[in-house]
Amino acid sequence: MNFMMTRAQVLTITPPSQQLQMDASEYTSDALAQIQNNSSVSRTIKWIRIEDEAPAPWYSSVCDILNCYDSTKNSNIVTIGANAQGLLSLNVYPTGIPGTGSYHLIAYDVNDSANVNATEVVTVVASPTGISNISDDAFSIYPNPAKDVLYMHLDASKHITSVDIHNIVGAKLQTVPVQNGLKSIAIPVADLKKGIYFLRVLSGGQEVATMTFSKD
Repeated sequence: MNFMMTRAQVLTITPPSQQLQMDASEYTSDALAQIQNNSSVSRTIKWIRIEDEAPAPWYSSVCDILNCYDSTKNSNIVTIGANAQGLLSLNVYPTGIPGTGSYHLIAYDVNDSANVNATEVVTVVASPTGISNISDDAFSIYPNPAKDVLYMHLDASKHITSVDIHNIVGAKLQTVPVQNGLKSIAIPVADLKKGIYFLRVLSGGQEVATMTFSKD
């Protein structure tokens, strides 16, 4: 079975590769991505999780547009509507063991796997407790522009309590509470008008980051 991406890119996973850095003592590291059907017809898509290498105690799981699954489920079939997209997240659990893990997520149309397929590569580096560094993109967002949902990767060390959405003139439109320890959240934006918005990331009422995104 050939999983090479075709020129038409009927099916895409974005971003196509991610490298995550974390402290081995952290519970999980989540590689958030979007799987997109760029065609004008609905497609039945199968994804497969492949562990290339990882320390023996590590385990991983996947969340898709339907559900989040435990580590025993290595594949699933979902339906993605025409010109639609959805979540495809690889979650890695280092169980306190430092090391490096490498994974693939492969997705393809069960009726046309040769021409409709996509692959994401995820590398996770778990450092010994207390010496990992927070990367510059610890508060990354995706996709940008956003249509229905904006996904945000959080810096767990900042103990984020909420994220506020403000319009271009500074008016607060929405507050999204964040449970303690979460490393990623999904922010609904479908009701926002097309334009530019600001995200204020708060910890105990104190702003720790400000980001900008566009509503499509």
